Amino acid sequence: MTDREPHRTGPRPPHDGPGRRAAVIVVLTLALLCGAVAAGYLWSFGARADRIRAAHQHQVVATTTGPAREQAALARSGTETRALAPAVWEYPDGVRRSGTVEVPARTPQGRTVTVSVNDSGSPVRPTDGTSGRLLTSVAGV
Repeated sequence: MTDREPHRTGPRPPHDGPGRRAAVIVVLTLALLCGAVAAGYLWSFGARADRIRAAHQHQVVATTTGPAREQAALARSGTETRALAPAVWEYPDGVRRSGTVEVPARTPQGRTVTVSVNDSGSPVRPTDGTSGRLLTSVAGV
C-alpha cells in the first residue's frame, strides 16, 4: 500500500454514482422511444386497414322485420345498448337482401335503421375509427 491510497477497512460499498444513474436514464429513454415507434407503426397499420375496410363498406337503410333481441355479447357497444334484429335492405344494384343486423336495443318491427354492408351486400361491423385505433396502438405496445 502506498502513502497516497486511503486505508480501507471492511467490504467495499456498491457503486451508485452518477454513471449508474445516467445508464438507467439512457435505458429508460431508449425503452420509451422504442414504445413510441411501435405505437406509431401500429397506428399506421390500423389506419391503412381501416381505409381498406371503409372502401368496401357501404351504408344502407334497412327495415326491421321483427323486434330486436338483446344478446349478451352485444349488450354494450360504446355508450348505446345494442341488439340483433331481422331486417331487409337493398344492395348492390337494387338486389333485395335479408338477414340479422345490429340495431339499438328495443327497436320495434318496421323501423328503419342504417347498417353497414360489404360489397356483396352482407352486414358488417363499421370500422372502429380513431378511438379504436388509438386503443389498439397503445394496448399493443
